[in-house]
Amino acid sequence: MRYQHAWEDSDKDFLFIMHNDCLFTSDIIGGMLDRLSDGVYSGVGWIGQCWNCPASYARLCSGDHYEHYRPSWEDALRLVAEFPAPRTTAANIDPNAPMPLPECRLNEFGCLISLKKTRGLVLPIGEVAPFAEFVTDIGTEWFRGLVLRGHRFLNWYHGMSHAWFSRDTNGHSAVFSRSIYEESELKARDYLREHHPEVLETYEGQLRPLCDREIHAETLDKVPAYAVLFKVRSWNAYLARQLERIRSKVRLGQVFIVVDESSGRVEGLEDLADERVIRITDVAASEAGFAHSGHHPTFWYNKDYPLHMFFKAFPAFAYYVMMDAEAAIMMDIDELVRRVAMSHSDFVGEPLPVALTEWYWRYSCNDLYEIGQIKPHYLYVSIFSNRAVQILFQRRLVLAQKFVSAEIAVMPFSEAAVPSELAMAGLKLSPLSDFGSTSSYDWAARFVEARLSELEDPGFVHPVVEYE
Repeated sequence: MRYQHAWEDSDKDFLFIMHNDCLFTSDIIGGMLDRLSDGVYSGVGWIGQCWNCPASYARLCSGDHYEHYRPSWEDALRLVAEFPAPRTTAANIDPNAPMPLPECRLNEFGCLISLKKTRGLVLPIGEVAPFAEFVTDIGTEWFRGLVLRGHRFLNWYHGMSHAWFSRDTNGHSAVFSRSIYEESELKARDYLREHHPEVLETYEGQLRPLCDREIHAETLDKVPAYAVLFKVRSWNAYLARQLERIRSKVRLGQVFIVVDESSGRVEGLEDLADERVIRITDVAASEAGFAHSGHHPTFWYNKDYPLHMFFKAFPAFAYYVMMDAEAAIMMDIDELVRRVAMSHSDFVGEPLPVALTEWYWRYSCNDLYEIGQIKPHYLYVSIFSNRAVQILFQRRLVLAQKFVSAEIAVMPFSEAAVPSELAMAGLKLSPLSDFGSTSSYDWAARFVEARLSELEDPGFVHPVVEYE
């Protein structure tokens, strides 16, 4: 178990835990020691994963104020209903002691802990869970166990930035992408060269070769971990050929068939690997909190709902490429995802080529967005960063709750809801045409599959049809 050797065997009064992707611009350990010197606090660092917490969404709690937020069980039930979150539900909140909430913790990426005050209470000596035990996340049960025993923790991390050199501003992505990890290390080396050349000069001979830009320059061009979601509602020879067109363009990614079985089980997929076939229904989406309005099929109107159902099962990919059954990508998809990653784009889709005043689905947005916030995009082919999916997942649950509670009369059409919500969250949106031609990408035209090779600049194609 990580950290446990130091926890049990250290002969020091304090233990500093950190990740290797933090930037420190001050004497962080000295500052933390000063704040633990009077014995009031048992640990100091960044408190809480508030970006995942409904109490933070509601602006009721933060790392600085968690000691003062004391919801009742009924308060907690209302909170998770009004502000859905990916990992905080009524099922994992203690009715007898709602606080600390599941996302509360002393974040492990940079913190100082008083062993003198806490070691006797923690396994293997005491009964509190080890610091590294993973429930909601690393340290959540440890933190909760000590807080409920009267221990206090201070939210202070002046001069510390986590994942400073990562394009995704989080450490999780680098775990699953060698290119992101190595890119971050190169940026860190450049930072040392600019700000602390004497340190770099002293230790340069000990640095790992992957920090050598000449030796590993090509490493930055490697492809981050990604999944392709091929969405279908049935199965036949045409769709099998569409699948093979995708597979022929993918070497390093993983291709999944996401099957809408809202109208019954889809047969004919028996020859495909079970782990590559993800079966979903509108009932399952509704039970997961994703509401639907209107008479159109759920996954047609809410084109991103299959993505969220998939994300619940596969949350670790750096990028997600979502494709309608009638769409085609006529280029190397590994290279496409690499270019998207290098552009730091969080969402890639093609803006609608019509004036907003002429767009039929604008009415579905009137309860939610100002006119300047509506940014409709085609979603026949769309690409999402992991961060974008996490944020959109949460926002779609919030919108669904607004609809269920009659706060809004209709759910916004996904072609507007998806890009508009991501833009409002401050993420980077890029047009699909930045990465390939969209001259054969529309909703009204028809492109016969037998003639795809005749297209002068295919890029992205929609709709691909079997016959004229």
